[in-house]
Amino acid sequence: MVERRRIAADALITRASQHLGIAPKTLAGMGEGREVSRLRYLIAAVGVERWGVGTKALAEALGRRADAVTRWVQCGGERRRHDVAFRQSYGEPDSALAGRSADAE
Repeated sequence: MVERRRIAADALITRASQHLGIAPKTLAGMGEGREVSRLRYLIAAVGVERWGVGTKALAEALGRRADAVTRWVQCGGERRRHDVAFRQSYGEPDSALAGRSADAE
């Protein structure tokens, strides 16, 4: 089990986005491309499920509505359960965040 320190929503977004190769601005934007959506689901699900960041905090950090981020978390959870490739990629941002959490705040 990976020990996780508390992390602010904006720091989580910055670090996970950097690790996954997507600009936070793109993540926060209104683009609906499949890959952007997949990364949104991944970051939101990891942030909420593994790091305990609230959907409201993620939404505020991204300039989005909390209900949109809640949907991303739900979609991410569903994909984690049913999509092998998504489940395998789920650990990547989590491990990257855990590895750098000592540098947090």
